[in-house]
Amino acid sequence: MSTITIDVDSEIVTQAQAIIEKLGLDMATAIRLFLNQTVNHRGISFTLPSDEPREVPPVLPRKTPKYTEDQIRAMQEYEARTGKKAVRPPPQLGCLKGMIHMSDDFDEPLEDFKEYME
Repeated sequence: MSTITIDVDSEIVTQAQAIIEKLGLDMATAIRLFLNQTVNHRGISFTLPSDEPREVPPVLPRKTPKYTEDQIRAMQEYEARTGKKAVRPPPQLGCLKGMIHMSDDFDEPLEDFKEYME
């Protein structure tokens, strides 16, 4: 085992300690985690910001969700009643039933691999 002694601004220590304690850790364990992750990743496991501008990739457009007529009607009624925008509910188990289809020959060998199947 080795002992490390470092000088750190006391305000940074206080703020970091509060966050680390909320995670159920102590400072020594958090520093050990940092050192272990540095070794595992063969580098620092978080990004270091730079003053240099970076190119931001364009955002891909999202597809508009398809709602059933009942969902649209319910959302319109909710918005009219409350004055709030209706939020799409999370997907439910089985919500894609009947929307995904597989071809009848799905399990048949592909032509490209027939020579390997013989």
